[in-house]
Formats: sequence, structure tokens, C-alpha cells
Amino acid sequence: MAKELQLPVFGGKAKEVVSVPRDMFGLPWNDMLIAQYVRVYLANQARNLSLGKTRSNVQGSTRKIYKQKGTGRARHGDIKAPVFVGGGLAHGPKNESPRLEMNKKMKRKSLFVALSKLMKEKHINVIADAALSQAKKTKDASTVVAKLMGENSKKILLVTPHSSEAKRQYTNLTNVTVTEVSGMNAYMLLNHKQVVLTPAVIEEMKVQFSPKEAPKA
Repeated sequence: MAKELQLPVFGGKAKEVVSVPRDMFGLPWNDMLIAQYVRVYLANQARNLSLGKTRSNVQGSTRKIYKQKGTGRARHGDIKAPVFVGGGLAHGPKNESPRLEMNKKMKRKSLFVALSKLMKEKHINVIADAALSQAKKTKDASTVVAKLMGENSKKILLVTPHSSEAKRQYTNLTNVTVTEVSGMNAYMLLNHKQVVLTPAVIEEMKVQFSPKEAPKA
């Protein structure tokens, strides 16, 4: 197993550090993978709400407009056919949102590449679980974030443990986005200036993204 990296823990014991796996936080940057993930992610967020009315949706008489033979004209049924004014729309939008696909291993590796970039740029911070949970009100949460981030307290992504009750206090902060390990993705990580984890979150990541399933660099 690759040697683990170390991160200092804010709000914990003196000189406390936490180990993070190199195969999650030490991968090289991959332009093509991240570009592909962002394209797939944004495309799947779009929703096509347009819906054209076909001949079965528009209002109109259902009688045959003229007899089938003997007129010299093309045969027709009712006046709701697409060739007539006020008729249904042929080949119009169908309120469908085509989805782009990306396999699980590529999604996971893109997440690790984003984490590695933030790690290299020193934008990943670890706060002790006790320090995170000591905030009982939104005001307390704001104080904790200000002490941790200082001047870098803009566009923060806070990843909380699954069972944490503290996330409610941080959700109301305008500069903080709160999520869990299962909600993290590469686009979300790269769209924030700073990422805040806890030792419990890192342990959840080690369990959820086990070394056997982790992609190679």
C-alpha cells in the first residue's frame, strides 16, 4: 500500500495529524478525465421542459375533412394533421432529457484527482470532530469557520460525517456548502475555494473507497 500523507487537525490536540491515502489525495492531474466528467455532470443537470403538441394533443374536429377519392387532392383524415394550420406539431420537442453516461471507476478517479489537486494546492483543511460539533447555533458555526479559514472563508465545502448533527448549524452560512461523503463529486470540489474535512469523514472515505476499488494513477 502506498505511503499515506499527513494533514494537521485544527481544533484537536497539539500537533495532531491525520493520515490520508496517497491513492486518494496524491494522484497527478488529468485534464481529459476532469473535462469529460464536468461535461457529463453539467449535461445531466440540464432539463428539457419543451413539449410540442402532436395531432393527438391539439383541439379540433375528428371528422374526415373531405372524401377519400375523387377530389384529386391528397387523402386526409381530420384537420389536426401537421400539414394544416392549427394542426399538431410533427417531430417537435418531446420533453426528454438525454443523459450522458460515465462508468463508476472514472467517476471515482475524477473525484480522487480533484482531491489531489486541492491537496497539492493546500486547500484541504481538517477540523477535529469535537470542534465541529461544538457549534450549537449558526453564530457559533460562523465563528468556527472564521477561526479555521481566516481570510479564506469564501466558497467553503464542508464535508460532515453521515451521523453528524452539526451540519444543520453550518447549512445556514451563505459561504458554506454542506455535504456528506456520498454527495461529493469532482465538480463540487473544484467549484469551491476551500474544502473542510473531519477525521471521521476521512475514515468514512477509506471505508467507502477501499484500496481494492481505488483506481490506479
